[in-house]
Amino acid sequence: KAIRGNFFDMRSLLANEGLKLGNVSSEYSSSYGDGEIIYQQYKAGTKLTKNSTVSVTISKGKKPEPTTVPATQDAEDNEPED
Repeated sequence: KAIRGNFFDMRSLLANEGLKLGNVSSEYSSSYGDGEIIYQQYKAGTKLTKNSTVSVTISKGKKPEPTTVPATQDAEDNEPED
């Protein structure tokens, strides 16, 4: 089965199928919400033996936009001295 949904759904599905969770990585994605499965190690329909491990990649959601810290008048006073 293809794993659809979130990380917690995936853990239950693997356990119900007699499979184990392998490596879990995460990355930002503009296409998948936070906690959703982006990638699974095997294609749907692949036959696996009981206790096989399945590695997945989980979305961290959209990458945050970088922000610039505004300069303040006191910024010069806080500069380190040589």
